[in-house]
Amino acid sequence: VLTVSHAVAGQIMPEHDGGYRLPAGDYTYSIIAKGYEPLVAQTLKVEGGVVTVPVTMTSLGAAPVWDGTTKTTVTPIDGTYYIKSGAELAWFAGEINDEKRLLDARVVLLADITLGNKNWKSVGGYDRKFNGSFDGNGCVISGLAGNCYGLFYAVDTAGIIENLTVSGSITGTSNTGGIVGVNSGTVKNCAANVMVAVDGQRAGGVVGNNSGGLISGCAALAPVSSSYNSTNINKISLALGGIAGQSSGTVEYSYNAAAVTAKGTSTNGLGGIGGVSGANTGNIKNCYNIGVVSYADTHGKSTAGAVVDENNGTVQNSYYLEGSCSKGVGSGSTDGVQSKTSTEMKAYALVIALNDGSVDGPFYAAADASQNGGYPVLKWQGGKAPVTSPDELG
Repeated sequence: VLTVSHAVAGQIMPEHDGGYRLPAGDYTYSIIAKGYEPLVAQTLKVEGGVVTVPVTMTSLGAAPVWDGTTKTTVTPIDGTYYIKSGAELAWFAGEINDEKRLLDARVVLLADITLGNKNWKSVGGYDRKFNGSFDGNGCVISGLAGNCYGLFYAVDTAGIIENLTVSGSITGTSNTGGIVGVNSGTVKNCAANVMVAVDGQRAGGVVGNNSGGLISGCAALAPVSSSYNSTNINKISLALGGIAGQSSGTVEYSYNAAAVTAKGTSTNGLGGIGGVSGANTGNIKNCYNIGVVSYADTHGKSTAGAVVDENNGTVQNSYYLEGSCSKGVGSGSTDGVQSKTSTEMKAYALVIALNDGSVDGPFYAAADASQNGGYPVLKWQGGKAPVTSPDELG
């Protein structure tokens, strides 16, 4: 990513061709790229004519697998913390967890990070919610493990987690998600390939409890399950979901591709088990589910929904694979929810529908059958632009 700034005019936007049209003057530029040391606040003088600036960037070696204990201090560059190893990520987590610092920090990842399946302590807590910016920069954090709430415990209203893929396998109780436990901010353009297995409520593949937050352009790719048992006289809402367990915010332009399973039992039934969200009091729009949604309870009183089970909010323009669950919505309004066959789910027409009628939107068609089983992907994941009809393929 190249940014160019002027002391008075601020950040300058590029032309359509990626070049810059700059009046004479003094500028600074920064280049941030995955796998390279950052170039930050470099000076540039423009006096007229075409200016070509040669740059040399230093390649980063592969980051060592985190050993579960080492923490390496990161010194900010121009106010941003650039992180390139598990030890540096652990230091960042410790600054928030132990010292209650860096809650508003701007963080950018520079490399894929392997946490080595060591026990991870989620970033933040109820009284120390992350309220800064965490840009994954297209990087992958793998080997997330342990009994935790997710990579982050809580994201506050101004906080944002974006451009990140996380993989691993975690266990937990309640408010557990593959990336964030409790989200009141924004989780954007992220993929969670984290197996989440809890013995509690409000658990999801991406976010456990989407508490007034925004989840946009995200993919849930690994199974989510709860083993919660109850003898309560009332039906128990698990709030177990493929993308978000419970959501009072917005879930949009996202999809779930993995199983959502309630493994526990309850005399009077379990509910709140859904492919996109288990319990929704907010808004779900332009989402789809192809993962199987099920429960083990045999008392005949449990419920589930392929998109959402307990819907006390709104659902718009959302779809589910035929056979993934007996119902699209367990209870509440079924408006805005449609069942599709596998062939229909893979068609260009569905991609365009998810994009509100546009061929250029958050969703793309899969590049081929090997990508996401041929089902739609998010544009940032690759794939290919849909066309209005197969005849236009040429």
